[in-house]
Amino acid sequence: MISMKILLFLIFIPLTIVFGQFGIKAGIALSGYQLSQNISTEHGHDYRPFLGYEVEWVQNDEGSPDIGLQLGIFYSHNLSKYFAIQPEAYYSQRGIHFYKTELYNTSYNLNVSYLEIPVLLKYKIPFNWAVAPSLLAGPYFAFSLSSSRTLDFGEESDTKSVDGINSFDYGLVFALDFEFLELPASPMLELRFNLGLANTMQQSEEYTSLYEDPGTVKLYAISILTGFRI
Repeated sequence: MISMKILLFLIFIPLTIVFGQFGIKAGIALSGYQLSQNISTEHGHDYRPFLGYEVEWVQNDEGSPDIGLQLGIFYSHNLSKYFAIQPEAYYSQRGIHFYKTELYNTSYNLNVSYLEIPVLLKYKIPFNWAVAPSLLAGPYFAFSLSSSRTLDFGEESDTKSVDGINSFDYGLVFALDFEFLELPASPMLELRFNLGLANTMQQSEEYTSLYEDPGTVKLYAISILTGFRI
């Protein structure tokens, strides 16, 4: 069987010879879902219409951010000396975490995986430094690949799929990138922020009796990525 390294070599090296602008990025992301609704309970906004009654047992606040992986590829095409267009494709892990110590250290973890496709405009800041900074901004489009929840109760754990996640998300990406041009493969370090604009959850038919309008849930993420050109 062809290893992953060999497969990447066979796919990207010929393209690199022609274009010389492909690269890989990977890192971690701190993400969370933000619910906006006209209803508020003693524990904050009510996620039951989207996640079911299980989350009510654990929800003690608005939820905590979740840490996940983000890895993918990019292609940067120069438009001018200072501007470039940079489409990307990532596998991204997103989620939210609820925790309740009063209930025997019970936790509820929502984990969602996306195929995320940003299309960014890159501005190369004209500083004569060994490290070249750039600003990036543009839209992203994301497609959910899987969604599940893990309920931990004491020493027991239960995981099952969640059907309240919408299959499509979109929003804006803003990033600050530092590239070490004088080093081999031009390694880079990037800080980025994803601002979700779509409603990422839908009310299950099982819970339509709760509210006529359950509200909207948007996704936000802050990522720290490293990468290099190939």
